[in-house]
Amino acid sequence: MAQKKDEGGELISNKAGIEDYRDEKTGLIVWNKDVEVQDDQTEVEKTKLIGRPKNKSVPKAVIEVAAEALPSDTDPCVGWLVVWDGPGKGTSHVIKPGLNKVGRGADCDVVLDFGDTTISKSGLVGVGYDPRRHNFAFVNLGSKNPPDRNDEAVWTQSELNDSDKLLIGDTTLVFVEFCNTERNWS
Repeated sequence: MAQKKDEGGELISNKAGIEDYRDEKTGLIVWNKDVEVQDDQTEVEKTKLIGRPKNKSVPKAVIEVAAEALPSDTDPCVGWLVVWDGPGKGTSHVIKPGLNKVGRGADCDVVLDFGDTTISKSGLVGVGYDPRRHNFAFVNLGSKNPPDRNDEAVWTQSELNDSDKLLIGDTTLVFVEFCNTERNWS
């Protein structure tokens, strides 16, 4: 039996009914996995995993097409906040373009409702991303108990850099940058 290889020369597995498929528009590999047969003998796809092509470099046009393919009500991810210490340790939260309010309330963009009652419900702290300048800011939106960035109180706003540690209430988060001047969605 001949073995299939991808563009990078790596072996493609077809075990357990996994079929290889490359999306013509984006160049991304789509794996169709676990096809379920229902009572009426129709096949229903249960899982679809999408990954980058093996050649490791994705042309800018592919990234632009992928971003354009997002639903209009979905902003792309520009970074993450990861709970480093405190309630919710290990969870990650997506940062999107613009101002992301951080708080315990359901109306916040980043909801940290893990039991730390020292965090405001109304989101008096925020993380902002400027898509034109490709930079981030950590913002105090009126909290009388100022949050910290790298052990310094933030009374108004502060530039935010990759791997900065943020203390909000009794919860420590680490900021992970995705977009920057070299890698961005514009």
